[in-house]
Amino acid sequence: MINMAKADLYRLVRSKGTYICLLVMAVIYGGALIVDSIAMISAGYDPSRYFNSSFKTDLRMVGCNANYYFLMLFPVSVLLLSDFSSRTLKNTLSSVTTKTKYYVFKFIAVQCVSICYFLLGNSGYYAARRLMYGSGRSTPAGEYFAVVFWQLPTFIAIISVFIMLAFIIRKTAVFNTIIILVPSVYTIAVGVFLEIKTTSSFAEKYLVDYDFTNIYQYIAASRSTGFHISVAAASIAIAAAAFAFGLRHFKRSEILK
Repeated sequence: MINMAKADLYRLVRSKGTYICLLVMAVIYGGALIVDSIAMISAGYDPSRYFNSSFKTDLRMVGCNANYYFLMLFPVSVLLLSDFSSRTLKNTLSSVTTKTKYYVFKFIAVQCVSICYFLLGNSGYYAARRLMYGSGRSTPAGEYFAVVFWQLPTFIAIISVFIMLAFIIRKTAVFNTIIILVPSVYTIAVGVFLEIKTTSSFAEKYLVDYDFTNIYQYIAASRSTGFHISVAAASIAIAAAAFAFGLRHFKRSEILK
């Protein structure tokens, strides 16, 4: 396990994907800071859905944390899919560890790196914005980081699904394509359902409000602890299910030569 950890750390330091991810994060947050507004990787984002003028810009920016859906393609590719593409997995399993230990290790490694990105981005943005615009235009730190904390379970659930899919798909290009296309296909499907009279109410109540982009916004805008707890519980259940299904599939699958 120590050797695997060293190998993953080496990949993180040497991989272009790591620096591309950090660069994209810097551009997103830097742009938001310069114009004192929000930045979102989504054409369909509606900042007025949950936020009003009483919310400061930094908290509305936290509502844009669905950005990490796209940014976290990089840790999955660097730490996990690279083993499949480089054909080193078979040797690792035959000489170092078992499938179960490998899966658990990779699951933890990808989660830890992804969470570090998440916390680094949100903390760095808050500190930089407070320094630039002062405390009067900033959300109190306790309130800001409480939102980040409540968003973490949803974030972990998404990464868990990414890891599960990576073990199933195993090809970086295919994995990235599917993950990038899913939000677009989902948005189109929701738009169709909203236009159909018999399904519009269902789509508005469930498909729109529980879209992950809107969930991040609502967590940032809501003061309901009950809502936060229910979302966290659902997210933990999804993460556990993704972990169990991915492990089961991996243990039963053939290893690529």
